[in-house]
Amino acid sequence: MRNKKLLYWILYAYISITAGCGNDRSSESPVVEPDITMDTLSVLAVVGQELGDSTNTFGSILDAEIDGNGRLYVLDGGSATLKAFSLEGDFLQIVSRAGPGPGELMNPRSVSAMPDGRLIICEPSRNGIVVFDDSLQHQQDISLWPQNSPYSVSAVTNDLMAICRYDENPESNYIRHTIGLYQWESEVPSQILWKDSLELNPGGRADEILAGLQFTLFKRLETSRDESGNIYFAPRDSHQYTVLGWDSCGVEFLRISIDISPVEKTQAEIDSESLYMNSFFSSMSGSPSPFEFRPDPFRVLVESVGIGPDSLLWVRRGTSLALLFDRYDLSGELIGQSIYPVESTSWKTVITSKGVLAWELDPYEGFQRIYLIGNETTSDIQE
Repeated sequence: MRNKKLLYWILYAYISITAGCGNDRSSESPVVEPDITMDTLSVLAVVGQELGDSTNTFGSILDAEIDGNGRLYVLDGGSATLKAFSLEGDFLQIVSRAGPGPGELMNPRSVSAMPDGRLIICEPSRNGIVVFDDSLQHQQDISLWPQNSPYSVSAVTNDLMAICRYDENPESNYIRHTIGLYQWESEVPSQILWKDSLELNPGGRADEILAGLQFTLFKRLETSRDESGNIYFAPRDSHQYTVLGWDSCGVEFLRISIDISPVEKTQAEIDSESLYMNSFFSSMSGSPSPFEFRPDPFRVLVESVGIGPDSLLWVRRGTSLALLFDRYDLSGELIGQSIYPVESTSWKTVITSKGVLAWELDPYEGFQRIYLIGNETTSDIQE
């Protein structure tokens, strides 16, 4: 069972790169709330080109971040590099390259900025995280997790992290995702904020493996934080729209739930997920799966959350092919909505105080760009 569970993380990296393939740009009217102001967002800056200098080309964007010094970071899984840009899109430097040496990357998963300017890269080849100081020099590796190292981190304070990990209990048949509060350089969490578990029956049957793969890949967790050390999270659920907030002590202070009707995926979305899952199973096992992988027929209701440039909590709806955001104050009141009216089934987003970082996993043009999207009235960046 443990060997088969290891397949889940391998496939996680594979799907992160390819899940958007089969991009469907069919028209869809986004769901908007009545009597709520709707703002239209525009592109403030863009990085990425098809050919040319490798500093401005990407193989497969895994994650992006903006730090407190106004530097934009792009984590490229295709080349295993972290690149830094200005908020106007000008290349600054390569922070980390591919390789086995100190500060180098092999299989990075995510990047996040700490309040004091340090950068954290989740890197399973280091059994944990790689840390750079605010001058972008390699500072240390924190190698505490030889099994199931973190795949996403939000720095709550300079000494406290909210860590998302895939976990398994070797003495049971449970696999799970967790969000925990970890003190700096601590192997175990001081508090578990959230967990999502799946029990697999023993025997390693193909249908059990596929169920585990589906859980591992499509139930993965992601958090964000604000300048006060609050943590925000939305479960990946196709039937419940829920957003949670915890303070730095792990006390829940925010819970937003609204009624939204589930939205069915297009047939192209379903076919794409099925193709990759079944093809990968065949490549790993050496034989076709005797069971058909059946994706969730509905889209996730909330794709990402974070504090936006207006200091409100932005919640991206997964039901819309355009980038549609609900904006709440921290009491949970819906203040307004914002939309970037360009449709894609493969949008990925990171919400920051400077705007929304957005890119497509499977862009129509055939190469990736990363966009800084926002409202010029709430940003000091000009197009």
